[in-house]
This record gives sequence, structure tokens and C-alpha cells, in this order.
Amino acid sequence: MLILSEAAPKSMPPAPGSPLFNGLSVRENPLVAGAHRVQTNGVVSIRTGEMSPKDQLNHCNHFLVGAGLRLGLHTVTGKDELLIAEMMAGNDNVTSGLPSVADGAFIVVEPTAESLDAYRQIADCYSQLGVPNIAVVANQVEDDSDLTFIAEHIDQDVACEIPRDKQFFRAPQAGEHPPLPPQIARELGKLHDVIAGWQPEPPEEKYLRAVDFHNRNYPEQALPPAIAATGARSYAHRVRQLRDTTELTPTETTPSVSAQTPAAVDAGTQAHGALVRAMRGPRAALRQLIRRSRTHSTAPRNRQGGNRR
Repeated sequence: MLILSEAAPKSMPPAPGSPLFNGLSVRENPLVAGAHRVQTNGVVSIRTGEMSPKDQLNHCNHFLVGAGLRLGLHTVTGKDELLIAEMMAGNDNVTSGLPSVADGAFIVVEPTAESLDAYRQIADCYSQLGVPNIAVVANQVEDDSDLTFIAEHIDQDVACEIPRDKQFFRAPQAGEHPPLPPQIARELGKLHDVIAGWQPEPPEEKYLRAVDFHNRNYPEQALPPAIAATGARSYAHRVRQLRDTTELTPTETTPSVSAQTPAAVDAGTQAHGALVRAMRGPRAALRQLIRRSRTHSTAPRNRQGGNRR
């Protein structure tokens, strides 16, 4: 399981004294090293944890997503890296906080009225959270009428179309795990091109977007405007340094990547929380600052769709 500090909320953005890790390698990122990992064909799957008996009736499954949120907040991915989080179906995944640190999202829809209704709710929430790039994947498509039905209920083009292949999707029931059918593989390959065309979000705006989510969910530990502005500048400076693969300057309070440990994440987060409590101020100015800084996207129109037979 990745590290979850009990001393500070999982959504606390990294303070100037909190470490950022360069990439997703085990050697460079102790948050990844401390997780359960499975590698298949060059793709590393990271498990954030599992429900224990003591968690039953006390926590929902979303508390495990906090590990992924911490990883997203403290990791700067490399040029050839993608950090992908597979979310549960439905609009309750919005409450996890992961959209607040995402560079983009794929919303998977099926040609049913229920699925497209969930799409409208999710897309609207993602838009309000400032997710800069949103794309749609059409799943379980049988014919052109399915695509027409989906197109009538969304306000953007479909990124790819996953055909309904009963034999492939039922294979695991018989203990079989066949390779992806060529048509599905080709369609999924289109998603890479979609991601390549996404406009990168400035680090300052990404940080302020995370601050916005944190402040709305933890008002008692909200970041005042001065701290948020300082944190955004420091975060952007360190992100650009890591992406340029240069050493951190001596003026930075963050230790070198090789010296950063999981404990440093908690220590930096705790210090950040103490600073927030000591310097708490009015939050109206911060919300105004965030509204000016965030990238606004148009929420989908709430078109009514009939039931599908």
C-alpha cells in the first residue's frame, strides 16, 4: 500500500518543503517502491491496498484511493510515462479527489440511457473540478445505431469505439485470457494519439486546482491565499526543474531525489498543515484567485434521452 499520512488530509497539496519525486521508477520514487506492483508486457500495475476486516462498516472503498491521490500530488511523470487510474463505474468516483490532479480523463459510455445519464453527471463534475481534457470512449458498440444514440447525448466526438465481442469478454468466465482482438487493439491505440494532442496544463494552475478541491473538502485546514500562491510558484519551479532533469538549486528546501524518503512526504505534509493552522486567513480571495487561474471548460448540455429498447 502507498503511504497515507494520518496527520494530514490525503488531498493536502505538496508544500515548498514537501518532496516531489521524479518519475515512476522504483529507484527514484519510494511511493511506488512501497506499493504492490505487477508488471505485464512493460506496463506496471500498482495496487493501492485492500479492505481489511476492521475497515468493513467503517470505511468505503474510496479511502484506498487516497494513496493514488498522494502519488499524483507528489510525482512528476517523465516524458515517456503515463500514470493512469482506473476508476469505478458511476459518478461516485468524483469524490475520490483524483480528478483534481488529473491532466485528462476518458469517460467510458455504453449505448444505454442509464450510462449516458451518468456521463452527463460525471462530465459536469469534471468540468467543475477544472479537468482540462475530457474524452469519450464508446464501449459495447454493436452497430451504427449505437453510435448514433451515443452521439445524440454527448457534446463531443467519440475518441474510440470498442465493439461488443461476446466471445472475448466471456473468456475469463472459462478461465481463459486471450489476447486483445485486433479491432479492439486498434481502437484502444487511438487513445494514445488523443493524449498526445492534449494541451498541457501549466503547473501553477494544476496546483491551484488541487488547492481548490482540498479547501472545499477540508475547510478547517484550508490553505490561505498567500500560502496557496507561494506553494503554486514553488511547485511549478520544482516541476520544471525535474522535467529538465536538472538538480534542485541550493535555495530549495526540498531534499535531493535520492535523499527523499516516504517519511519525508509525511513530515513535509505535517509541516504544511501546521503552517496552515498558524496562518489561516479568509478564503474568499483564494477562491477568486482559483477561479481566475483555472481552465474553464463548457459543461455538456443536459439533453433528454429516451429509454433504449
